[in-house]
Amino acid sequence: MIAYLPFGDWSYDGHGRCDYVPVAIASFEQVSEAQNRIREKYGRYFFSDFANEAWEPCFSEDVWNALLENEMPIEFLKEYEENNSWDDINSLDDLRAYLKEDPRPCLSIDFVEQAFIWLLNEFGAKITILPDKNLIPCITMHTCPGFENVGYGCWDD
Repeated sequence: MIAYLPFGDWSYDGHGRCDYVPVAIASFEQVSEAQNRIREKYGRYFFSDFANEAWEPCFSEDVWNALLENEMPIEFLKEYEENNSWDDINSLDDLRAYLKEDPRPCLSIDFVEQAFIWLLNEFGAKITILPDKNLIPCITMHTCPGFENVGYGCWDD
């Protein structure tokens, strides 16, 4: 099943900013069960500290510990996190030392997305990030010859 995994204010009841990551999943239940397994291990409110406070793009010590304990690939920092210089971080031990000096570095949304999905996958979610949301095919006469789309007249502006 193809779905979007939202990061940010997906309900648009706050700041109204959200990033949608296109993913392939086996089922919603499998993703939810993985998150429940993480909560069982790290605590009921674990995800509230996953860069989830308004204007605070940071992880709590518990989130960092979970990523370190499960051996998050250090390459994620260098590839996806652009708010800090990670040039001297070449191992999880280097990251641990860094976090002793700066326990709550501000993080980019790209890294938060990757770390979240990676951790869910470590607990059985089986999420595959799709390369680009624009690559999700749209059913039109161009992709499905002879197909007729409907609803064009529903917008009057």
